[in-house]
Amino acid sequence: MTDEEKYRGSAFERHLQTGALLIGVGLMGWFGHTVEATNTNQAVLTTKAEQTGSAITELKNTLRDEMYRRSDAKRDVDATNQQISELRSRVSALESVLNARSRPASGPVADWSRK
Repeated sequence: MTDEEKYRGSAFERHLQTGALLIGVGLMGWFGHTVEATNTNQAVLTTKAEQTGSAITELKNTLRDEMYRRSDAKRDVDATNQQISELRSRVSALESVLNARSRPASGPVADWSRK
């Protein structure tokens, strides 16, 4: 009897080894598929994260360019107040000129304008 014949084992052992081998190969295939799917999902998520980061950066830049800052508002309010002051001065000047020119009127036209 040779060593090969001694070590050959029973038919049940061979079937058990074949089954264990098939289960091992199946698990390795499942593991490989799972790793590949995980890598694909990671690549998709990485791309989405990069796109989201780019969109956020773009929105920040847009807001920074279009933002109405406090200093801008103060400058505009000061300019508006200056224009209002100038208009008040002009109105006051016109009123003083009109008051200086106005004389007490008499007659029907003067009575009508007072009503």
